Amino acid sequence: MFICEQSSKYNVDEGNVITIGLDTQTVFYQPTSFYTGQNIQVIRHPKLDRYNAQFLIVAIKKLVNKFSWGSYGATLTRLRKSKIYLPVDSNGNIDFQFMSSFMRQIENDILGTTLSIFKNRLKDNKLSVSDGGGNMG
Repeated sequence: MFICEQSSKYNVDEGNVITIGLDTQTVFYQPTSFYTGQNIQVIRHPKLDRYNAQFLIVAIKKLVNKFSWGSYGATLTRLRKSKIYLPVDSNGNIDFQFMSSFMRQIENDILGTTLSIFKNRLKDNKLSVSDGGGNMG
């Protein structure tokens, strides 16, 4: 949900980050500036983009799923002690480019399949209407 700018006593967080809700164990990509509360952890990286963020979110969700509500919930200390496994480049650095390319390909595959389904439905609807069948879907 979007809200208007708040008074100066609240700090705005810059977008293009991943947030982790410690209480709710939810993980989201935040593309735009936002306001947040104290139990939200914000992950920033200069190479983060909307595509590699989606890759990272899957890994982070698998991590936080092992924490339960209540006494063994996700805390900043537990998150820092935990590990996620990510692809690395030939120098051993996190391969942000690979993650972005991988997620772009997945997005293109899904969009291509979805577009094909809708084109077929549109074609079928046009045939039904032009044939006098009156079936609109």
